[in-house]
Amino acid sequence: MVVPWSSAIGFSIITILAAPTSAAEFACPPSIAVRKTFAVPEGWKRIAGDATAQLHGANLYLGVPENRARLKPDNAETDDVGMVWEALGNGYWLTCDYHGSGYELAQPVPGTPEACREVVDGGAWTGEVRCE
Repeated sequence: MVVPWSSAIGFSIITILAAPTSAAEFACPPSIAVRKTFAVPEGWKRIAGDATAQLHGANLYLGVPENRARLKPDNAETDDVGMVWEALGNGYWLTCDYHGSGYELAQPVPGTPEACREVVDGGAWTGEVRCE
């Protein structure tokens, strides 16, 4: 049986569009040990400075986080628990933000997810983000 070009091309396009997206799950560490250093002015002595910073939230960036292209969650204007970022694609990075530390941990989001969602259990964020 001979398949006309138009039918074969149409089938290929449908197959590509229907290809599954990859799913990824991220578990932000609940806390990180931080040690801040700074220049001590003459006549002063540094006392303590080691601390533990608690997980504060997650952020999604278009491209590497150093470029500061942070995305606003699609449900940011609601009272919903758990941020949602929709209509994504590829080239995104997820970060875990630690309260008061100025530090974030970052990982690239693999594949081309359609959305990333903070995982919520019992009305609270679990520290996990699922992208699919």
